[in-house]
Amino acid sequence: MVLLSSFLSSQGLRNQHLHPLAGDASGRQYYRLTTANGQPTGQLVMDVKEDRDSALAFRKMASLLSDAGLTVPAISAVSEDGRYMLIEDFGDVVFSTLFDDPATERKLVDLACEVLITLQGQINPTDHSFLPIFDRTLFATQADLLPAELALRNDAPSDDGILAAFQDALRPLLGQIERLPTTLMLRDYHAENLIWLPERAGVRACGLLDFQDAGIGPIGYDLVSLLEDARRNIDPVCQKTQVARYRDCLPAAARENFPTCYDALAVVRHLRVIAVFLRLARLGKPEYLKHLPRIWRYLEGRLDNSATSALTAWLNENFSEKVRQEICG
Repeated sequence: MVLLSSFLSSQGLRNQHLHPLAGDASGRQYYRLTTANGQPTGQLVMDVKEDRDSALAFRKMASLLSDAGLTVPAISAVSEDGRYMLIEDFGDVVFSTLFDDPATERKLVDLACEVLITLQGQINPTDHSFLPIFDRTLFATQADLLPAELALRNDAPSDDGILAAFQDALRPLLGQIERLPTTLMLRDYHAENLIWLPERAGVRACGLLDFQDAGIGPIGYDLVSLLEDARRNIDPVCQKTQVARYRDCLPAAARENFPTCYDALAVVRHLRVIAVFLRLARLGKPEYLKHLPRIWRYLEGRLDNSATSALTAWLNENFSEKVRQEICG
């Protein structure tokens, strides 16, 4: 805390109080700055710890998204070593806290979808070479976390044959994804990373958080993240409405194949999230297990066509009863 105190002092904030905010799956830590009587000052401190590349990516993406007309936290100061940032505090009204009311849920999901449509129209993916490219190779590499995690959970050594069978089963889906045009992909786009700012107009009423891991990838990925949220159920009618709306805003050449490619995106994303949540639980965060039944339902809902038959067989063969109990309860 000595380094943090020094950073605050350099910004004339020596007398501000720090209140740690709940963390997420990352190693970052956030602190809300308040006055002596507990009133928020409108600023947060982000501590990226050793992940200085993440801090640099956050700054670059904040500039890019702001230029596109979207709302991101303004950055007022960065420590010399890049570890700490002083950023705008949007408050605590994340979209997920308002979803108990169906009408409000529909309104906010509609707004979040409008943000994605705006991104698609405002940002040319070929103009941003500093961003990672999420192509079939990178998606395949990320998906490989699942057989590796299953081997650990099944107390079995890694098996090249099992991995090769998984990769073969995934290949048709990766081929479908590859047919989609690309756009800016925020990657962790869901109701807990979106802040309701009703005093701002249009898409600016949606405050964006946690975008430092963005890249260039297939259209629709963030829509899956939003509508098939790993942490909560979104109304199925709302889901269908927004998928159709998003599809209608795509280039004509992408519309016909979008439903099939969207299904493939969903499968690949859900496999990855299942693997990540299993890993987080194994590393001491068991609270992530409670979300797995929902994600498994999402996944099963997409495994009903010829492109997924080999994957379905692989899952049936390699998910032990022990792991299924963890996932489905």
